[in-house]
Amino acid sequence: MRTATLLVILIMILGFFGTVNISFGSDNVFVEDVLLIKDRYPGTWGVRGKVHNLSDSPVKGTVTIKFLDSSGDIISSTHARVNDGDPINSNQAAHFEYWASERDFEGVVDFKVIFKER
Repeated sequence: MRTATLLVILIMILGFFGTVNISFGSDNVFVEDVLLIKDRYPGTWGVRGKVHNLSDSPVKGTVTIKFLDSSGDIISSTHARVNDGDPINSNQAAHFEYWASERDFEGVVDFKVIFKER
């Protein structure tokens, strides 16, 4: 299965907060509704979104979140479980989220969310 990729540009210096309602991916699995959450908890930021399975069978996987600087270089990356590690049934969506210290987002202006089937 091809890797589903979503590229979302964030301008964090301006305090971006909102939902990106874009679906992008393979023929059967899409990463969508990606949201950057700031200040929900003191000193933490989060990335939250959904993986939508349009295939005829369940899929199971994780997302890789790659944090990029203004040059497009990877500053850091992390993994987040989708649906707490359980399969996503056919024609359903499941959530993922990642939380970190706001210091971990210094210099980040862009990120990619990539679904990997396991």
